[in-house]
Amino acid sequence: MLNSRVIDKVICGKSWKCIVIDYRDIDGKKKQKCKKTSAKSSDYERGKKKVVEEERVKFVKEFQKQLEEEQGKSFNYNNLTVKEMMVLYANSKKASVVPQVYQDYFRYMKIMNAFLACRHLDNIKLKNFTAELLEEFYAFVAKTKNRKGEPISNNTIKHYMCFFNPVFRMAYEKDYIDKDITKGIKPPPIEKPNISYLKEEYCSKFIAAADGSRVGFELKLLLLLGVRRSELLGITWSDIDFQEKEISINKAVHKGKGGKLYITYKLKTGSSNRVLPFGENVKELLLQQKELLASCKKSLGKEFCKDKRFKDYICLDYKGDLINPERLTREVKSVCKKHKLPDIHLHSLRHSYASVMVTNGVDMKTTQTLLGHSNFSTTADIYSHLDMKNKRLAVEKVKGVFDKK
Repeated sequence: MLNSRVIDKVICGKSWKCIVIDYRDIDGKKKQKCKKTSAKSSDYERGKKKVVEEERVKFVKEFQKQLEEEQGKSFNYNNLTVKEMMVLYANSKKASVVPQVYQDYFRYMKIMNAFLACRHLDNIKLKNFTAELLEEFYAFVAKTKNRKGEPISNNTIKHYMCFFNPVFRMAYEKDYIDKDITKGIKPPPIEKPNISYLKEEYCSKFIAAADGSRVGFELKLLLLLGVRRSELLGITWSDIDFQEKEISINKAVHKGKGGKLYITYKLKTGSSNRVLPFGENVKELLLQQKELLASCKKSLGKEFCKDKRFKDYICLDYKGDLINPERLTREVKSVCKKHKLPDIHLHSLRHSYASVMVTNGVDMKTTQTLLGHSNFSTTADIYSHLDMKNKRLAVEKVKGVFDKK
């Protein structure tokens, strides 16, 4: 039952008895609903007290029903289950995260549901979930396998913690539980990622090898621009300034459930929105693609690009369909195998772009900006081992200081 009370309130110069309901909305924010009764304050004790109580009960019931119909759940937060709290948190973040991350939330919840089921705790109340159970859950995650049948990495466990720890912290901050059960739970040591990339001598060979692929245009741009796959697929012709030789990265295309492609104007980080300069080699590629797509459109007419959302996008096939993201992932492996190049994955092209920048003396801050990393530390942690040329130059500059007598 919702919390309600009767108060005195002056309306149009007269004091009336009013009913106030204190409740929380779907995001847990405290709110109030007020309604004037039929009784004046002066008449409350003279036979009107019973009438006001009847009106209070009726108003609370009606408002309770309204809340449940609008938001599809009971608002008795004292009896929230862990499953309900997870959904509550995920929905509160829906507007502030990219759709792919929102989908990941439900993948994490599926694992938690499996954990609860195997311990016969399917409907455990939020207030009964302990820090010990949360630690057991993370141990449970550590024993699961990824899609390749390999053990889950510590980095992946950290991703789970980045979802579930805020779930229980939100519950604590909104007074759904008495204490923050996440305190004292430390993340596992993060393993330094094994960065695979093409060395300089292989980059030009990859560009040549990509000519034989039907998605060669896309593979070349991934290497020459250093953009993420989703960012590349989100580029439109209107994002390109051929005169200034600049491309605006301002949206992305992801693959959702059922293989459906969706466009998002919210990129991975705020720094991902950026303007990239390009050289003559990229300009030539873009003009060739533009000419090719114009030719395909002329041949197919109205049959070209049936999904009109993507009519201005640059990464289209000869039918005008946006290139499938998974196709790019598969094709990188195929090109490397066919031309006997180092075995890399799609994201390695982005690492290769960064490695060329760093090893040729481009400073880390500029590299960070070009890659769209939000934190300098991210760029430095990944690529610091490549910055040997700048380190040698630095040593050469100061060595004379130590030789002075």
